[in-house]
Amino acid sequence: MICLTANGTVRWTLDIEPVADMILMAVSNIISDRQGDLFYTISWVNKTEHIGKICRITNAQTSSPIQKCIVNDQILFYIDTPLILIEKYDLLITTANRNVIESAPLAFNKTTLEMFWENGLFLDAGMHGDLRSNYKTGDFFWIGVVPPVISHLIQKYFRPS
Repeated sequence: MICLTANGTVRWTLDIEPVADMILMAVSNIISDRQGDLFYTISWVNKTEHIGKICRITNAQTSSPIQKCIVNDQILFYIDTPLILIEKYDLLITTANRNVIESAPLAFNKTTLEMFWENGLFLDAGMHGDLRSNYKTGDFFWIGVVPPVISHLIQKYFRPS
């Protein structure tokens, strides 16, 4: 990963930690919060297992970034899957592939990177489901077969930060 300054000089480079005996399957988009922290997810596989990580890079505006990644076996995707940030609730939302025909939403705490919600059976939206966020309001929505239900759960259990 390479970070460039506004005038095009290299501010820093950061290696994505490899996983022994596994193939890098996919990396999400990289997003930034209002404090300048960067977030992404990554997924590796081999013939019998998979490993996923959700990562945060702090001090990204300096020449000494700090990367923290949390391993989470629920993170599994075979194609590039969007990661969205809902600043209103300090949440990171992505999807995971459960099999070849369905995707499941995953919600992570932005500060701790711990997953607090996953329910593949509740939102059987298919591989064509996708997440989007309204950056002006902080609200988000699911594009897919089933009506959006995630926002109702979050608004019920979490207050804006």
